[in-house]
Amino acid sequence: MSNFYDKGNLEKSFNSCDVVSIPVVSCGDLSGIGLISLVKYLTKNKDKKIILFTNKAFFDDLCDFMDCDLDIPTFDSSKGYGIVDINCNFGLEVLGKPDYKVGKFSYECFIESLKFVEERNSKFYLTLPINKYLISKSIGKKFLGHTTFLEERYCKDISMNFFDGFYLLNLLSHHIPIKDVSDQITFEKLNLSLESIIYLANIFGIKPLKIAILGLNPHAGEGGSIGSEEELIIKPFIEYARSNYSYVELFGPLSPDSAYFNLKALDIRAVISLYHDQFLSIMKSLSFPRIIEINIGLPFLRCTLAHGVGYSVAKDPKRVDEGGLELIFDFYENFIRFTTNSF
Repeated sequence: MSNFYDKGNLEKSFNSCDVVSIPVVSCGDLSGIGLISLVKYLTKNKDKKIILFTNKAFFDDLCDFMDCDLDIPTFDSSKGYGIVDINCNFGLEVLGKPDYKVGKFSYECFIESLKFVEERNSKFYLTLPINKYLISKSIGKKFLGHTTFLEERYCKDISMNFFDGFYLLNLLSHHIPIKDVSDQITFEKLNLSLESIIYLANIFGIKPLKIAILGLNPHAGEGGSIGSEEELIIKPFIEYARSNYSYVELFGPLSPDSAYFNLKALDIRAVISLYHDQFLSIMKSLSFPRIIEINIGLPFLRCTLAHGVGYSVAKDPKRVDEGGLELIFDFYENFIRFTTNSF
């Protein structure tokens, strides 16, 4: 698979000076650390251009509070970047304090930025962390997060992937109860996971392309004595994939309890995990908070930081790590190069 997107649309996008190639950013929960980490990153990388949906006065006051020399203008279509100023009725007093009005504002910025992405055919969308509970309470309906919202909006499965600078992880199933995971293990979903991780591995330049698929049951089923998913579905899929993706070295199903050590021994950096916490917990133990989430399967790439709002450190920006944003913007640059070189 040479390109995840429609080639004609991308060729039009990246051969123009339109805003489609500039990252669109939703500010997330302003009581937390998302915008703080963005300010820290942009202060060190002033050549980066973004289209940021937030309140400009809040952003400017935050820069002053952090003693950061950063001036981003109000968005201007002729320039193609800047802050899309959204009105709010609070200031820096909300830092570190969960607040319903901040939750509602984060939702408004998300919706307005998503409309912008759709209308302008933007190709790279960054959503900073939000508080799902506060949004749900403030808008009067259940909000289960960006990924679930986008899946429902586009009526399709979204590929959920994580990267920590070394390991690339795909989750076959997302935010579902453990008891429902087995039903999600199908040839179709395994193939979607495999194609997704191949696409991202090409963008990141992961070579040689070795991919491990984890088992579901203890000891990867022990030949069918503990569960049947490995024997009936996963092993036959691996044989199928080896025949149809000859340029990929596939390993598995690996026993989850020793997967990390096997990955190191076999020099494997790409992993397909069958449920949310199966390998992500290991990644977070190794690399937190420098982990990013990447969603593909949408008309655009969507990225976010793989950590929460971080209220406890929001009042002390020196404690906030911007390493996740370094990974996201490096990925963005790789994505642009990969896309333009595909033509």
